[in-house]
Amino acid sequence: MTIRPNAPKRFPAMKIASALSLAPLLVPLLADSPVQAAARPESHALVFTAEPPPSQMSVTPLPEITIGDAALAQRKALVSGSTGARSGAGSIGTRDAVVVAAADSGPAMTSDPGPASPQGAGEGQPGGGASGEPQVADDGIPTARSFPGLPTMPVIPTGPARDDLFPLVDPQDSSRFMPDDDIETVSDGYLEAPRQVEAGREFTARWDDRLSRHDRVTIVPEGTPDEILGDGQQNIRVGNNSRRVVRAPDALGTYELRYFSDDEQRVHARVTVEVRDPYIAISVDDELHAGRDFTASWDRRLSRHDRITIVPHDAPEDALGEGSRNVRIGNNERRVLLAPDELGIYEVRYWRNRQERVVGSALVNVVDPEIELDAPDTAIAGTDFTVGWGQRLSRHDRVTIVPLGAPDDVLGEGQQNTRVGNNERRTLRAPDTLGAYEVRYWRNEQERVVGREIIDVIDPEILVMAPPQVEAGSEFDVSLNERISRHDRITMVPTGSPEEMVGSGEQNVRIGNNQRRTLRAPGMDGEYEVRYWRNAQERPAGRALITVVPEGTDIATTDQDTASAQDLIALMERLVERANRLDAVPANERRAIRDELIAFGPPGLQMLGEFMASGRIEPWKAAGFMGGYFDPAPPPAIRPYTGFVPPAAGMGGSAGQAPAQAGQGDAQAPAQPQTRSQAQNTAEPGALSQQDERSIIMLIARLEDAAPGAQQAIIDELAGYGSAATDILLEMMQDGLIDRALALRAAAAIEADGETQQDQTRQDQMRMQQAPVQQVSQTDAQRPAGYQVIGVAADDMLNVRDRPGVPGSTVIGQLAPDARNVERSGDVQDVGGRDWWHIRHHSLPADGGWVNARFLAVQGEGAQTAPDGPRKPFTEAEGYAVIDHGAVRDRLFETLPQTSAIFAPGGRLNPLTQAILMLENEEGVVPHARYRIRYAMEGREDGTGGPPVPYSFVAIDRYNLGAAFREAVAESSGGARTPPPESFDAGEHVAFRMTFRPIQGRTADPVAISRRVISDDEARTTRCLTLPCLDVASAGDEAMPWREHDGSGTGFDRPYEDIRNGAYTPAAMADLLVLESGAARISEGDLRWTGFEESESVRPGEPFFEIVMDVNLAQDFGIEAISWYGHLMDDSVAAIWQRAMTFASGDAAPHLFTERAFECARGTPGPAGLCP
Repeated sequence: MTIRPNAPKRFPAMKIASALSLAPLLVPLLADSPVQAAARPESHALVFTAEPPPSQMSVTPLPEITIGDAALAQRKALVSGSTGARSGAGSIGTRDAVVVAAADSGPAMTSDPGPASPQGAGEGQPGGGASGEPQVADDGIPTARSFPGLPTMPVIPTGPARDDLFPLVDPQDSSRFMPDDDIETVSDGYLEAPRQVEAGREFTARWDDRLSRHDRVTIVPEGTPDEILGDGQQNIRVGNNSRRVVRAPDALGTYELRYFSDDEQRVHARVTVEVRDPYIAISVDDELHAGRDFTASWDRRLSRHDRITIVPHDAPEDALGEGSRNVRIGNNERRVLLAPDELGIYEVRYWRNRQERVVGSALVNVVDPEIELDAPDTAIAGTDFTVGWGQRLSRHDRVTIVPLGAPDDVLGEGQQNTRVGNNERRTLRAPDTLGAYEVRYWRNEQERVVGREIIDVIDPEILVMAPPQVEAGSEFDVSLNERISRHDRITMVPTGSPEEMVGSGEQNVRIGNNQRRTLRAPGMDGEYEVRYWRNAQERPAGRALITVVPEGTDIATTDQDTASAQDLIALMERLVERANRLDAVPANERRAIRDELIAFGPPGLQMLGEFMASGRIEPWKAAGFMGGYFDPAPPPAIRPYTGFVPPAAGMGGSAGQAPAQAGQGDAQAPAQPQTRSQAQNTAEPGALSQQDERSIIMLIARLEDAAPGAQQAIIDELAGYGSAATDILLEMMQDGLIDRALALRAAAAIEADGETQQDQTRQDQMRMQQAPVQQVSQTDAQRPAGYQVIGVAADDMLNVRDRPGVPGSTVIGQLAPDARNVERSGDVQDVGGRDWWHIRHHSLPADGGWVNARFLAVQGEGAQTAPDGPRKPFTEAEGYAVIDHGAVRDRLFETLPQTSAIFAPGGRLNPLTQAILMLENEEGVVPHARYRIRYAMEGREDGTGGPPVPYSFVAIDRYNLGAAFREAVAESSGGARTPPPESFDAGEHVAFRMTFRPIQGRTADPVAISRRVISDDEARTTRCLTLPCLDVASAGDEAMPWREHDGSGTGFDRPYEDIRNGAYTPAAMADLLVLESGAARISEGDLRWTGFEESESVRPGEPFFEIVMDVNLAQDFGIEAISWYGHLMDDSVAAIWQRAMTFASGDAAPHLFTERAFECARGTPGPAGLCP
């Protein structure tokens, strides 16, 4: 079966066949699923099909075939009714199938499985297990290697093949085309001519002797009355000649060539001739790529007015292609045409323009090109990866990543969908959700996928290194082998806590640019997890178990509790090399490797535990590495180092332990820490997690080399695991991994200690249930005397809530914007990456409440600490006069068209574009101007308990450059030739400040507007990004190392005047720059404002996006607009610059050019313009 040309590389083209028995049968391609033979012996074929199925298939006998990573082994012939085994569970599509069909069933194979359950295949149906549920991977996450069966059975469509069709015209049609052999002549003894002549072409007629020079030679249809003569060049006076050239008629058929005597007025001689078309042989490739140019040539041309065209194979003869699919031949022997966008069988035709018929044709197959994508097999969720392609079809095509199985017309959003441009590789952002995805090459104009590659989006296994034991309340270091994002966090929670739970205060720190951070242990002893928390994805990607012991406990430590990242990388490389050849490692080398691990301390053993969890090293082999790891120490201080727990291992603790359900009990109370024995006793009988199994193995590995006192401590630890520890101990003894006598003695001690351990466990549980919940708090010595409220507008209040965060909480009080003497209780909770503090104040209830920490600062330090400090509202800055924002809005909206029966005009205008429209509507349009637009934002709570409302602050200044532009014109052309000042409409400079917020039905609704006049002195001293604001030079020329950039285009509705003087207006240019900056997207033909990404380096109300726009400051009408987008959350790029230029084109749409440049955080851009 031939896979479709754009199939991914994991489904390579192949042909499969074997002699089987049965009428058409369809079975799912699941792991170890059988292929059932039929009861009626006859010849059948085993065919692998992909969904969606290909349009062509073929079978070839093969005893064994390979599909991707999976092998299908099938005997040459099966006994009737027997089962043929299929082995392998490799990278097969989730809707692939094995079809068993009659060998003569051809490509139109189908299978009707009967009614299918909406939820998938049920019991007894293909693709379902006993419960009918789809099969997924062991970790519960569908990947490219998951096989959930077939919800519907594939149907292989049929279509005409090119070889099965005939061209429109047959060159062997003697009734239509000239013969290939030499043309015979025909004569009546006086008049002579060729027997066949070419329609519309000249031929020679001869006669023996003329009767009169006024006689005529004419050609007319057979049967025409003798007195009728031909027209034009079909009726020639003989003159003094014995031959003349006559033009054959355009219409095909039988004609008479006549010698007409002028004196006698009758036909003197006649012969019969056949008017035929010449056949034109066309040379063209059999297979054309849709939407791509191709060359067609012909063996002769008849007229330069003839045409070469491409049309569907079944199109009428008089049908011609459109545009570049229908070209005039001219004086050429070949021409370039554009293949159609739609796939199928087409015909390239030679069209005789005057005769209006086809005289040559060739059938071609229009297919999509095979784009082979170069993408990794896996990508880490939320990170960038690179995609390459073998050839670029159009710079408007796109590469995108979408979930596996998504319809072909679905494209990714944002950084998961990028234009290929003129590049051979582009970067995509992997989705945050784990699972199987497809990277696709999308032909933009044809709206089809022509290349795809399956990719698994995974979380990395971050190696988290922490000491095995720490004292309650003490600080300790945590190291990582790598970090993914500087916004990720290291957090500490009780063992068994829900995956989404993070620590608070000093048990939850941001990673930043570090690979080592310091945490503070909780005040309560017990078992905890240190987790690597992916902030954007909101899930852990690595963890280590840690035991918090009571303060003052003697802890056995080593000097190598942590290691540098470079050392760990080197160690990992050595471990990988050794793991690959572990079977062949002799005993003396195994001891040397163990000593090397011991020298690295806990990180080495933790890394080995990770290899055990992933299956790269069998536990029994790893045990030989781990003996003698811990130095002898007095009991009971020694605790097992349980090492790394991969994300797939679950929540920690024993199997069968259920996580706390949301909504049960106090939702804010942290989970209670568990001791090892408590965790064991909450498990189901006989259940043992992978984590516990590793812990038992590590304890047993230490047992043989430990001192007698330490051995007893280890046995006490093993007793906490009950009979599971005994089973593993005896199994390791049988494998020779531990001394027999020691193992038997330890097993007896474990069994004898079981009853005592269970009693102690029950006492521990009762004590834990009675213990109060402890929160991390600062000491009185660390805590400042008081705090003050900052960052709250004078006309606003700071809400105090009954719990951290806005969702689900209730406002219990409010603090004034200048409130002081606020006390912290010390409790801290992280909510959405922001700290919330528990506070008390005399104006609040006795128990206090919670506020966002960003609104508090140490008393007396508000001016330095506050993100924006106590300030006036944005629109009440000095010199600005407040105006009626509602009236300004209404006056603007009256000028806009009503585009919806539901929403008011201008409902989807974004803040920047709306600010320009409001200024121009209030102040009028000036012919020569420079706009300076600055944007800031801030999230404000509206008292409803919902998420913060995004407020937009727009400062827009318009400098009237009429006078300055006239001076520049006078300098270049002379004062006498300069138009008068009134022609340049010189006037005042104005500044507006506008505050917007979203409301239902409006993206940006003005809540405050103010205005002032900018003096000439201020205007002369103010800079507009790259130059003084009154300078008429270009704001963009030579400002940055610009590079051509394919913009997102203008394919969206603009409910305002978007073209003025043949060029785009300032409002339209602002929309374009907002779209290019990522603050908006095109959806269903509309420009939808999505807002800018919040940056931690920007204070609320601080501008981070700026536009400078030059209007008509050159000889022709046009606009140059540049934008600066700074304060990015990127350690490589400091700012992104965009440049857009528009001017009149003479057509309906103006010219538009876009460029881009990067301002690097370090170094300078490389040859490709990218930052290091």
